[in-house]
Amino acid sequence: MSSSRDDSALVEQPVTITIAPAVATQSSSEQWRVFLGLALLAASYILRVEVVRFSLRVARRILPALFAWFREFEKMLLQPLSWVVFVLLTWFSAYVMDLESLLDMDSGTLQSIITLLIGGPLVWVVICFCNYVTWGIIRVQGWSRAVSKDDDDYSRVMIITEGIGFCWWQAVSKDDDDYSRVMIITEGIGVIKVLLVAAVVSTCIIDEIGQFTDFESGQVSTVAVIMVEFVFVFGAHSWLKNIMGGLMTLQDEQIKSGLHVSFQGHEGVVERLFLQGFSLRQYDKGLAYIPNSIMLENSVKVQSKSLDRQCVIPVHLSHSTPTTTLRIFVQELDNFLTQHMIDRRTHSKGDVLGLEKPRGGWDMMNVYERSKQLATEESRSPGRFWISIEAPYLVHVVYYSQERHIKGLLTEKTEIVLQITELMTRLKLSLHGEEEGYAGPSVPVIPSAAGSELTVTQALAQNRLLNYLSIAGEEEHRQQVNHSDAVFSAMGILFVNVDPTEPALTFVRFVVH
Repeated sequence: MSSSRDDSALVEQPVTITIAPAVATQSSSEQWRVFLGLALLAASYILRVEVVRFSLRVARRILPALFAWFREFEKMLLQPLSWVVFVLLTWFSAYVMDLESLLDMDSGTLQSIITLLIGGPLVWVVICFCNYVTWGIIRVQGWSRAVSKDDDDYSRVMIITEGIGFCWWQAVSKDDDDYSRVMIITEGIGVIKVLLVAAVVSTCIIDEIGQFTDFESGQVSTVAVIMVEFVFVFGAHSWLKNIMGGLMTLQDEQIKSGLHVSFQGHEGVVERLFLQGFSLRQYDKGLAYIPNSIMLENSVKVQSKSLDRQCVIPVHLSHSTPTTTLRIFVQELDNFLTQHMIDRRTHSKGDVLGLEKPRGGWDMMNVYERSKQLATEESRSPGRFWISIEAPYLVHVVYYSQERHIKGLLTEKTEIVLQITELMTRLKLSLHGEEEGYAGPSVPVIPSAAGSELTVTQALAQNRLLNYLSIAGEEEHRQQVNHSDAVFSAMGILFVNVDPTEPALTFVRFVVH
């Protein structure tokens, strides 16, 4: 009875099934959002370049005066900006799909992923933008960033020739100075580029990696900041001084490529200018890199390409010399130097006269180089000199030499000193301290290696590095041993200082018995 009663109760109670339409509608909406997000993601990948290009075209139409700037901007930053746009549109498509709730992510996880993905394109954008800023500065200043053929010729001349040849200024052009300025600007922007890249990597990559791993990115940032402070405190003092010196060189143009400079025992021709230093080709063909901070701490002697080298020869005559003889001596020196300047210009032009008819090829290039040399010689300033009496019986012979080769400079000095010595002998002049009745200092004694004492005459006779000249009246006798370092005369011994760093010639007199 009980079982039949239970069955009738089940039959009497109707079974109702309800369907929730809201759940079905929500599932359909999520599908459409996912489909729309994926479509947006695909469109952003395909049209990422066109979006940036269209934006630049609109800006170009609004500002037509900046057409060249927008064109260069598009050339340099189109690709990196397109990837930045793609990452941003990817984030937007993820927002449309509601990816966090769809994949059941924690809050902020999607933002960390997008920040991590955008780090690489941002680094690319920073690098390209710094290059664009460098291009803009060079364009505004009107500099040429190309290394010209003359610059290459100049480098070959500096390497091949022994020392610095007389034609060193021929190949140093305006492009070489512009190239040095471009190098300074490029290195300065490079420093800023490194700092910006480090900031982007630390913010967008290192910090976000720490969000997904147990790696403490904050400790890395702290250590990096401490290391940077340590470098600036203990090591960046000289670095900053070098940069300041480079910026001063760029702004004030204290030195340029091709100038003769001398400082702190260094002397040579400036080849390249950089942000922290410059390269100096010395007279022994050695290349030295000098930090720019030296210009802030020491004096630098600069000789321009258009100026000649000053040489001073002091001649201290005997106080018993008549004024008439002294006047004749000055006039004869003036005539000799005048003729010397004329002969020097004629000799420098003799290499380019009487050229054969070119046959083409290498001969044609030689004719071009010689023609360029002739044009340069014509534009050079004439020789300058003067003879002054600085003090009673003290005559200064000052002339400007156009020789740039160290051997040519010493040869010209020797020639003028020999002419002065010959003129003094012909006029029967004597130097101060060598007149009759002057006791003079005793003959110096030089100890030898064996312990015995040698006089100056004996010591000089054993020195095989001397070229001496003995003058007796009208006859001249020369004996070449190795190198011309001293001149002997019947009145005494006349030493010539051949130090290339000191243009003046110093006289040291000893009495010969």
